[in-house]
Amino acid sequence: MDRKINQLSTAENQLEITLTSDEASPLIQAEVAKKITTIQIPGFRKGKAPKHVIKNMYGDSLEYDAADKVANKIFWDAVKELDLRPLNTPGLVDLNYKPGEALSFKVNYEIFPEVELVNYKGNEIEIPLYEVTDNLVDEELHNLLNSNSDFEEVDSLDNAENSIVDIDIYNTETSTEMGTPKAIEGDYPLISEAFKASLPNLKVGDLVKPADFYSEQKLIDSYEKTNYQFIIKGFRKKIVPELNDEFVQKISKEYKDVASLREGIAAYYTGYYEDMTNKIYNSRLEKTILDANELQVPASFVERVLDYFIKEETEKAKKENKPLPKVDDLKVAYKPYAEKEAKWQVVKENIIRIENLTVTDEYIDEMVKMEVERYNISEDILKDYFKGDAVKNNLLYGLLDKFLREQNPEKKINPDEYRAKYVEKHDHDHEHHHHDHDHDHEHHHHDHDHEHHDHENETK
Repeated sequence: MDRKINQLSTAENQLEITLTSDEASPLIQAEVAKKITTIQIPGFRKGKAPKHVIKNMYGDSLEYDAADKVANKIFWDAVKELDLRPLNTPGLVDLNYKPGEALSFKVNYEIFPEVELVNYKGNEIEIPLYEVTDNLVDEELHNLLNSNSDFEEVDSLDNAENSIVDIDIYNTETSTEMGTPKAIEGDYPLISEAFKASLPNLKVGDLVKPADFYSEQKLIDSYEKTNYQFIIKGFRKKIVPELNDEFVQKISKEYKDVASLREGIAAYYTGYYEDMTNKIYNSRLEKTILDANELQVPASFVERVLDYFIKEETEKAKKENKPLPKVDDLKVAYKPYAEKEAKWQVVKENIIRIENLTVTDEYIDEMVKMEVERYNISEDILKDYFKGDAVKNNLLYGLLDKFLREQNPEKKINPDEYRAKYVEKHDHDHEHHHHDHDHDHEHHHHDHDHEHHDHENETK
């Protein structure tokens, strides 16, 4: 068998394969024999018609069909053996075969364009240093106590601490309440100090002007041209539970005392910060490398990435029982993300090529040894698992991540400094719609389920 790779362009290759008649004949005849078992001819049982009868009916068409199937199988065997990694569903462009003779064919397939890269190593990637402090744990415990508090209606309040003021918006022109009740905590940051000081003197039915209520001028301005004020509807005192082991056992099945709850909160935030800073590192590394390299990416690859994003958003809407977004709207919204993601994929594939990163049998043996010790699974089962194409590809990208981290060390800086250098500048430049945002310190995050798409094992 002769195999030759022809480069058609920077983004497309052609695999040319020739089999001698001795190589092709047994493969084709095996396919013909399988097809014959499915043929039903009147007067004969299924698959039992004599070969000369089938030959008279079908001529050489069975062999030509078999040649097509043999070519398809041989191509995909070569893809795996030569690690060709086609980007698209490959196209069979030329198949030459006559019964009893050699078989030759050509298959065109897209590839990641080979590009020379700069500055993909030797960078210092700054990330925020978030630390789990006693104050943070205390704050979370305070929130837990507040969320499990009871409330008692009272006629008046002595002070703002642990107090709730029920209010409604009141239209002074029509002397009617708007029916939009709100429960305002006495220590709410946007409440003015003057209002807090006036709490002991307030009664149900009193009206309060927005200027006397809010501490934020923007909020006051929003009421400037209206007839709205706030009417006091009632007062409540918050009864905060005591932080003790009994309280912990009441709210949690996992923790039995205050000490273990504190440890649990600290462990949660340690993991949360680690996950968040990893995402920030990856985002900043990606931006650093992409900014340093001008890349031309095949438009067809960008379209496939865009199709993936559209499918992901559509499936998400289905799962959440939301109205399906319009495809055209999604294409416009996600086009910049698809271009960026496609460029980053090209960069990663070229780093793998330039640095000759490969998943060797020795590396797989190391991974198997680690997993056997961790999960107590049969070594043979794990070896077969790790040598599967999809898993092996994941291992390759794991090697790439390890390489990039080693070559681009992280530098932890004060969160305020990080915010000033990257987050606030990012906002100032109006780059709000970015697929991988650099996140500031927030106590929430979103997880997306991603799926990987395998190429169809079929040439067209």
